[in-house]
Amino acid sequence: MKTEFNRRYSDMFEFVPIGFFTFDQDGLIVEVSPTGARLLGAERADLLNRNFAKFIGNDFRDGFRHHCKTVCTSGKREIYDLKMFKKDRTSFWAQLESIGVTGVDQNTTVRRFNAAIIDISHRKQAEDALCNALEKSHRQAKEVSALLDSSRAVLQYSEFKNAARSIFNSCKDLIGAKAGYVALLTKDGSENDLLHLDAGGLACTVDPALPMPIRGLRENAYRFCKAVYDNRFSQSEWVDLLPDGHVKLDNVLFAPLVIDSSAVGLLGLANKPGGFTENDARMAAGFAKFASVALFNSHTLESLEHSEEHFRSVAETAIDAIITVNSNGRIIFWNKKAELMFGHTANEVIGQPVALIMPERFRQAHQRELSRTASRKRPKIVGNLLELVGLRKDGSEFPLELSIANWQTREGNFFTAIIRDISERKQAEKELQAARDELEKRVDARTTELGKTNEQLRRQIIECEQAQFALRESELKYATLVEDALIGVYIIQDGKIEFANEKFADIYGYTRDELIGMDSLNLVHPDDRLLVKKLREKRLSGEKVPAEYESRGLKKNGDIIWVMRSFSPINYRGRPAISGIVTDISKRRRAEEALRKSDKELRILSNQLLSAEEKERKRIARELHDGIGQALSAIKFSVENALLEKRHATDSIDPGSLESVIPLTQKTIEEVRRIIKDLRPSILDDLGIVATIGWFCREFQNVYTGVRIETAIEIEENEVPPHLKTTIYRIMQEALNNVAKHSRANSVQLQLKKTESHLNLIVHDNGQGFDVDKAIALETSRRGFGLASMRERAELSGAAFEIDSAVGQGTAISVKWTL
Repeated sequence: MKTEFNRRYSDMFEFVPIGFFTFDQDGLIVEVSPTGARLLGAERADLLNRNFAKFIGNDFRDGFRHHCKTVCTSGKREIYDLKMFKKDRTSFWAQLESIGVTGVDQNTTVRRFNAAIIDISHRKQAEDALCNALEKSHRQAKEVSALLDSSRAVLQYSEFKNAARSIFNSCKDLIGAKAGYVALLTKDGSENDLLHLDAGGLACTVDPALPMPIRGLRENAYRFCKAVYDNRFSQSEWVDLLPDGHVKLDNVLFAPLVIDSSAVGLLGLANKPGGFTENDARMAAGFAKFASVALFNSHTLESLEHSEEHFRSVAETAIDAIITVNSNGRIIFWNKKAELMFGHTANEVIGQPVALIMPERFRQAHQRELSRTASRKRPKIVGNLLELVGLRKDGSEFPLELSIANWQTREGNFFTAIIRDISERKQAEKELQAARDELEKRVDARTTELGKTNEQLRRQIIECEQAQFALRESELKYATLVEDALIGVYIIQDGKIEFANEKFADIYGYTRDELIGMDSLNLVHPDDRLLVKKLREKRLSGEKVPAEYESRGLKKNGDIIWVMRSFSPINYRGRPAISGIVTDISKRRRAEEALRKSDKELRILSNQLLSAEEKERKRIARELHDGIGQALSAIKFSVENALLEKRHATDSIDPGSLESVIPLTQKTIEEVRRIIKDLRPSILDDLGIVATIGWFCREFQNVYTGVRIETAIEIEENEVPPHLKTTIYRIMQEALNNVAKHSRANSVQLQLKKTESHLNLIVHDNGQGFDVDKAIALETSRRGFGLASMRERAELSGAAFEIDSAVGQGTAISVKWTL
């Protein structure tokens, strides 16, 4: 056990990443581990019995000797940090952790100590770096405090003059300058317009009315858009440019105010004791950036006031109700159309909960959704077109269509809703649905419902700096309203387009830049231009015109579209103008036309079904009369003759007279069976579709001997869904009947096969074929009923139906069901 222990101890001694040494009380190396030798960059054998002090820096040798004495004397654990040198004289910091031990050498007690040595150079470097960082952080804390004061001034003062004064004072106090000023560049770019002056307590007799031309060192700051300084200004050539009575300047620093890569003003400092430094120039440039932001915000505020007036006029002239609510569900905006739609004036609803215009049964659900919406970054309802129910002031309800845009400020989430009364549309849909249902019941077929596509809201997210965000709230509110609207918005002045939103440009296929300055009548169909022009002139003159009307428009590519127009007179840039709304109603027009065409085709199809039903009745009656009727009459006469002979005969009658009735009876039974098979073969119910296909093909070839049918059935009976068997039989029956009647073919290939997810039926003949496009182009009343019935059966069963034919190339009918 002791041997195993010694082996494990030896392994640890050899390989751990710590240098182990054993010293005598004089500091001689008695034992050293391989790691210890590597720390000193020497071979282990070269270190034994050497004085360890040779590897220690001169300033730490006395401390090491004292450490050796203390450890050997006390026997306690001691730690000592010191600077050491490797064999190649490269230095490193090390930590010695030592403990005294007692040994016996030649029957003599020897005092020694063991030491673990660790390289702590990285720790020492980190401690030095930390001290330097603390010193730097104290210096930067003062800079950060001054910059924070300037940032607060940007947010606190809306007027640039006040913000500039506060920023200048923070910069001057931090850098230690005694004087300075803030000036803005004049519009013509030739002079400085003095905004704030601090002469540092010195007398300045310069006339304030004198110009401050852009020259000298100031010109360099403007030209290169960077801070410049001169600590020997009083001895430079620039001093000659100062006017009489100017304060003496020993040194100067100019930091430009830059907006959009152009200098628009200066922050100037002067007379710093000891002169300016590069760090001063850097800090002054930082304060100048704050002043630039404050100046930009001031300009932005003026622009916002103009934009708010512009967008408010658009909202008030909209043909849809526009409502804005805050995160608490309270109404904060209510336009004229909303007053007309709901019956409440703006004064009555501003500040009221939006639930006021909702039926009572929806209010709790609305409140729950409002609570959930507050916790979502993007509410689910935003960007979707919703159909809801509204409540008027008189208590009546009506259907409405709603689209919502979401925007945020420091005050919370806001929602702007564009609402359209769809009562007339809903009533029209209800009437059309009732008419469609009635026709479907008569023809026992399903018509394809016309789909309606929802227009998707297009939104542009305006990214701006955080310092500008509060000042852009009003513009964001109305910009979102116009740019993300489902309708086109425009302004016309003197017949020219002055403004158009993205949706307006998208409706006509132009870019917004292409539309600006264009004659607005170029977007109107020539036949409707006179109407549009007269209505516009009447509206400008104050005459009463329809609130909205429909007309045709022209897209950039020449396409004709239908649009709904509405416009109102406004004052734009001091002159009369027209603000208008345009909605693309081409889809609605096409849908109405498609509904009318569908109604006409359904009526024709109904007539064809009635005609086909009457023909089928006539055919069955004719077969019953010509076949079964005549056979039954012959049986009747034969039986009557036999009975008559029996009455008058004295002898027994010949049974042959009754035996002749048997073949007639058998023939009648066969005729009945044939008619039943034509109507619905019993084999389909008894044996299934696979056997029925084989039987029908044999019967078909018996009747039409000149036509050869090749069948390929690649499916088992139990793999065919029961509800499809009759459909497959009727489509195959009609297809082969068409081959016999029209194709003049002598060969037909019939396939019924199953893949992993589909069931396919293919009937392909080598007949004369036909032009599919011409057949489709025929009026519905002139088309054959066979193709229509096959397509109808296929689509009603959920299959895809295709016809591939060309003159002289035969015809292929393909039906594919998804399993």
